[in-house]
Amino acid sequence: MGKRIITWAGREKRRQTNKAVGGSFLKTLTELITNSDSAIKRQLGLSHAVGLVDEMLKLKPGDRVDTAELKKSVPKRREGKILVQVYSKHRGLLPSRTCQIIDYGPGMTEAELDRNFGDYAKAKAKGQRTRSLFGRGALDVFLYHSNQYREDGVDPSAHIFSVKGGTLSHCRIYWGRDSKGEEDSIIQTDALGPVTPSLLKKQSLPSDLTPSGTVVRFLLADGTRIPHEGNFLPSLNSFYMLRIIAADPSMHVVVQRFRSDGLIEERLMYDFDLGTVIKRSHDTFRHERLGDIPVDILVARSDRKMTYDPTNYERRENGLLFVDDDDAVLDLTLLPEYDKNPLLSRIYGLVRLSGIRSKLENLLEAQRPEAVLSETRDGFDMKNEIARELFRLVEKHVRPVYDDEEKRERKGAGSRSSELDRKLKEALRELNKFHNEETDEGRTGRPEPKDPVGPLSFSHDNVRLVAGQERRVTLYADRNRIHEELNVVELTSNNSRVQVVPESELVVRRKGSKFQAIQITLSCPVTDETAMITATALGVDEQVLSTNLNVTDVSEPAQVVVPADLEFRPSRYNGKPSVENQLVLLVNLDAFPGLPLIRIRIKEREGAVTIGTERSEHIEIKTQKDWLMSGGNVAKVVFPYWGTAWGAKATIEAKAKRTDGRLGLSQCKVEFRQQQGPNQYEDVVYEAIERQILGEAAGKYVYVNSRPSLHQRLFGDSQETFDKALEDSSIAQMRVAGIVSDAVVYAVATTKYMKGGEKGLTIDESDPITAVREFVEAKRYELDAKLVRAFLKDNFGD
Repeated sequence: MGKRIITWAGREKRRQTNKAVGGSFLKTLTELITNSDSAIKRQLGLSHAVGLVDEMLKLKPGDRVDTAELKKSVPKRREGKILVQVYSKHRGLLPSRTCQIIDYGPGMTEAELDRNFGDYAKAKAKGQRTRSLFGRGALDVFLYHSNQYREDGVDPSAHIFSVKGGTLSHCRIYWGRDSKGEEDSIIQTDALGPVTPSLLKKQSLPSDLTPSGTVVRFLLADGTRIPHEGNFLPSLNSFYMLRIIAADPSMHVVVQRFRSDGLIEERLMYDFDLGTVIKRSHDTFRHERLGDIPVDILVARSDRKMTYDPTNYERRENGLLFVDDDDAVLDLTLLPEYDKNPLLSRIYGLVRLSGIRSKLENLLEAQRPEAVLSETRDGFDMKNEIARELFRLVEKHVRPVYDDEEKRERKGAGSRSSELDRKLKEALRELNKFHNEETDEGRTGRPEPKDPVGPLSFSHDNVRLVAGQERRVTLYADRNRIHEELNVVELTSNNSRVQVVPESELVVRRKGSKFQAIQITLSCPVTDETAMITATALGVDEQVLSTNLNVTDVSEPAQVVVPADLEFRPSRYNGKPSVENQLVLLVNLDAFPGLPLIRIRIKEREGAVTIGTERSEHIEIKTQKDWLMSGGNVAKVVFPYWGTAWGAKATIEAKAKRTDGRLGLSQCKVEFRQQQGPNQYEDVVYEAIERQILGEAAGKYVYVNSRPSLHQRLFGDSQETFDKALEDSSIAQMRVAGIVSDAVVYAVATTKYMKGGEKGLTIDESDPITAVREFVEAKRYELDAKLVRAFLKDNFGD
């Protein structure tokens, strides 16, 4: 008679690791970044909790959620650094698709490497203040990605190098044959010797690893998609499991991408959406197997509609972030029965469960183990009775808020009635029709294919852009070849300066219609750029489908209106968080002595907005001769601006001393407002404009200035009072129709003038005022009546 431990078959390990990581690039990096974050904080003697959650939970209903401002109240702590490296090209000893995560934490000895990575799903961190629970996160990553066959002969093993106590130790994890000849997972450890610069160089390790630290190195499996460049950092920043770490001001997570066109280095920085708190409550979850768990709930309403994808954690933005008191992220959900509701796309917040980690650990170590969280790290396991009871408690607090939000969204935009919504949509339809007809943007420049080829196809293979002007193209998606449930088409640009709107679109099957036409808007503020626009989706067989559109050039406008001294062009910008956005300032050198020094500052802001390569609040730029635009004495000054959250906004001011001793001054507004839809104009917005104008058309909005005293009397001081006046007062309706008509006609005139050529606006230089007036009056004559009819339809007659 004999006895032995029942072995765990290699194929089962493969199945478990595939289920846990599933080829997800974001999950892969998150597991390792989280481990490094915990190690560094243990070494520095810091709590895992950043303090930001505490500050958010101090907010009351009606307070604004501005985590950039809240971070100023978080106590300063010793700083740590994590380096994430992704190689898109072969470099030295590191082949393409190599990933490295480097931290300067306490490091590990050979024995510690064996203990930490030699046992699968063992509670190695039991009793420690850490985020680990199942004891398999990093191993799942290593086993999944090392389970690949490489035709190029490259070893796909995962490697961990670690320095501790002056010794460099090494751990290799791979799939190989065991003593019985069966394939299984294998760990091999060894001490490489005293750490020296030459030893570190031999292993392609950073030279500053000498005191202590760890380098994790592995090859991404072929099925793991790396996000496209334009969406790389935004995807990491907003991935729900990384949000709290990315929001930690004391932890510098630096991401380096080694590409064929050079090195790109950026820091993870996250802020929650700007919004307003609508619910704050406290309760206690009581369960016989867990004891008492204090529950703190904060619910907020974002200023925008967030991505609410119920099937894809990597895309989902809205929802309540469940965390413990160590800032470990447990889930992101509105609760399962609400996740599919598009009317709740603005809702986000926090649920903190204090002390839950040790209770969950005890359940896993019990005689009959029980997992309340899914082993795939996809949140709470809804098959578990404890998880269902917890969610019932949370639902008791949030359901009234959800019900109110549904009513609000069904009513229309903000406080608008359905009737006002209808009138605005009709007015906007007339504005968009006028814009497309006048600027020729409703046409592509050549016939679009009537019978697109393939599941995804653009109307063009190549396009050229004009700086500061939008260009529209069409993407055709075969409704029957796109996955019926995972039906999202994602659009990305490999150059952050070339923007593509929208970034995603749902493909819906429709009887009798084979192709869905998706209108795409491309734009770029600066010249001499190229880009590849990529559309990707999952096919019915869950294989990745893709197609590309090349932006071959971005040229200057045919004509430029010369500013009096200096002027931002345009006066409003819409940016994207976590990427470099560009501002353009035109400088008329005839107004300045020599090449002026321009002082630029952020005058006011909400949320984290910065300018310049150093991301500060004020910069100085010396104008260069190389920046002169052709055909005149105007310099084009281009500099970056940044934001960390949707909803952030700022007013930016530039000034320089003129030849006559006065100051040349210009201001622009930047916003981080997600743009959706194919139309040029999406809404009429009431807000303060510091220039002496009644309104302006910029981006996807037509703005009515709230500063004039007449407007204060007619429309009040907020968007809500403006909407109310627009609904009730015929005088207000007539006034808005005139302002909006003026703004759009002038915007169209500017576009046509800059376009030049046969379809542009030609101005008689001997009498430019009369020429512009003739165009404006003719077009207003055409447009005014249509807008008045839209706003006053009930009293105007049909």
